[in-house]
Amino acid sequence: GFGAAAINLQGEVGIDIETERAQIHRIAHKFLHESEATWASGDGEKLTKIWTAKEALYKLHGRTQLIFAEQLVISDFTSAREVQGMILEKGHKSTYKLRHEVLDNMHLCCAYWRLLDSFFGNIQQRLNFIHTLGVPQFLMGINQIP
Repeated sequence: GFGAAAINLQGEVGIDIETERAQIHRIAHKFLHESEATWASGDGEKLTKIWTAKEALYKLHGRTQLIFAEQLVISDFTSAREVQGMILEKGHKSTYKLRHEVLDNMHLCCAYWRLLDSFFGNIQQRLNFIHTLGVPQFLMGINQIP
């Protein structure tokens, strides 16, 4: 398996890492919000991006009992690596940034509240470096776990 880590000294952060798998189509109805279905339904890569983003938001939230299809909403990832994610809870909407990267069929998403753009720099270059060394470094890291 793989592991991912994120640190945000300015606020909440959540991170998730997933590989793209065919099973995502079978469970899409459990996590796909109706607004996401218009741009992602039937597309395995987009469904994986949404699932990874929602897992990152769920971890950022830090509490259980969120209904993924109703309370976690992701904006369209089609043309951007950084989008917004919303947590809808008790009539309140909290909006967070989502940064998504793909490396060798592995999706990595980081959800955060404050601007971390200065830490990201060229994240793809950092991920390639981390992947090559197998050592988690920088803001987001990937490491294979035996």
